[in-house]
Amino acid sequence: MPFVSVEEFLLVAAIVALGQIVYALAGFGSGMVSVSLFALAFGDLKFFVPLFLLLCLPTEVTVTWHARRLQDWRRTGLVLASALPTLALGAWWLGTVDPRWLAFGLGLVIVALGTYYLAVEERLSFTFTRRWHLVAAASAGGILGGLFGVAGPPLILYFKSLRLTKEHFRAALIGIWLCMTCVKIPMYAGLGLYSARSLWWVLALLPVSYGSARLGMALHDRVSEAAFRRITSLLLIVSGVLLALQNRP
Repeated sequence: MPFVSVEEFLLVAAIVALGQIVYALAGFGSGMVSVSLFALAFGDLKFFVPLFLLLCLPTEVTVTWHARRLQDWRRTGLVLASALPTLALGAWWLGTVDPRWLAFGLGLVIVALGTYYLAVEERLSFTFTRRWHLVAAASAGGILGGLFGVAGPPLILYFKSLRLTKEHFRAALIGIWLCMTCVKIPMYAGLGLYSARSLWWVLALLPVSYGSARLGMALHDRVSEAAFRRITSLLLIVSGVLLALQNRP
C-alpha cells in the first residue's frame, strides 16, 4: 500500500471497524457511519465509497451464511426487481432536479419516523403487510439510491413496521444489501473506480473488516429485542439528521 502514513491507515481502519460493527449488529448503517466519516476526514468519496463496498462484502456474506435459514430469497428477488429500474430513474432525475431540497426533506422525514419508532411505537403501531407495500418501499429506495446513494430508509422502515425478531430483521436487510453489492461492484469496476491503489487498501483492511464484523455479530447476539429496536431507531434518527445537515438549503 504505497505512500500511506501510519496515522492515515489507522484512521481509515478505525472508520471501517466502526461501520462494520454497526452493520453486523443492526443489519444496516455501515454507509451512514463510515461514508459520512470518510467525507469528513478525507472528502475523496469517489475513492472510498467503491473501496468500502468491497469491505462490506465479507460482512454481508458472513451474516447471510449464518442466517441462511432465515432468508426469504423470493422476497429479496422482488425487492431487487422493484429497485433496479427506479435506481436508473433516480440517477436520471439527478441531472434534472435540485436534489438538495429533496434530500433535506427526506432527512426530516427519516428523523420524524425514527423518533416515532423510538418513543411512540409501543403505544401506537402500524404494519405494512401487503405485497405492494414492499414493492413501493423497494421502488422508493431505488429512486433514493439513484439520487443520493441512500437506498436503505424505505426498506428499513418497511421491515421495522413488521416487528420482526432482531434475527429476522437483520437477515432480511443483509440479504438484500448483499445482492445489491454484487450488482454494484461490477458497475463500479466498469466505471473505472477501482485501481491498484484501492485494491491494496482492501487487502490491508480485510482483516479489520472481518474482525469487526465478528464483533458486531457477537454484540447482536447479546442485545435484547427491546434494546435492538432502540438501537435501530436511533440509527435511523442519526441517518436522517446527517442527511438533512449535509443537504440543508
